[in-house]
Amino acid sequence: MFLFVGGIRKLRSFSTAAAQPYLLVREREVTVKSSSERVVTLNLLDPCKLETVKIPGKTLPTEVAKSLRIGSSKGWVALRDLQNSKLRLTNLFNPCASSPITITLAPVDGCYRGSVARVYNVSLSASPNQRDCVVAAKLFAPVVSLCRPGDSEWTHIETPNHFFTSAVMHSMRDQKFYLHSPDTAPTDLIKTCSGFMVFKQDHGKKLCSYTQDIGDLCIFLGKNESFCVSATKYPGLVPNSVYFEGILNGFGFYELSSNTVHDLTHLAPFSTFYLWLAPLE
Repeated sequence: MFLFVGGIRKLRSFSTAAAQPYLLVREREVTVKSSSERVVTLNLLDPCKLETVKIPGKTLPTEVAKSLRIGSSKGWVALRDLQNSKLRLTNLFNPCASSPITITLAPVDGCYRGSVARVYNVSLSASPNQRDCVVAAKLFAPVVSLCRPGDSEWTHIETPNHFFTSAVMHSMRDQKFYLHSPDTAPTDLIKTCSGFMVFKQDHGKKLCSYTQDIGDLCIFLGKNESFCVSATKYPGLVPNSVYFEGILNGFGFYELSSNTVHDLTHLAPFSTFYLWLAPLE
């Protein structure tokens, strides 16, 4: 199903953007400021108003311009340097950021049996400019690596082999990191088919039950660390829905109560890397 709504909104600076979820689509290069810096126009989608947001004249510094986006957590984008194994965290792409910051983490060297494994996804326990932030990086290997911004090295923890391609995520309620196991069905809180099936977990009984009612919550799924927000807090979002993105499926949202998919891909420029950004904390 298609919703033919929306428009284009141009912002002069990040400070004029509302604090809410956004979909990072892609940037359009305008000029090359130097041999490494680029000036671009950022393209995002506002899921509340269903309109494209353009931010012109944004300078991407050298360390960002020469890095690959690999995911997002807590509204920050995780980057991998194309020339080495350094990871970076930046809020440069989030319209909610009042002062853009880029943080370089220690290189992920020799993390798995003497070789460097690529990072699968990144999860933050808190905003990286907070003192209690811990960064968890899940590798394309049975390894989770942990560090704090400012640490000189990572702590590597090997996991059972069936967690090889699992994603790591942080629970604010439990204050713990969890690994999703693709081989253990009861831990799959959300599964995709022609739409989405959501399972409510009873932590006491360690059971999951299927539900079509998550109240006014909206779940955001994709290459980002999954997150949910209240539709009441962000007017325009459709409550009891799953917002999704992907190269094959584009992006849109799925209403759980009516089992209806709304494809919104036509509202923004085509991209090979969509990325949901959570509201910054």
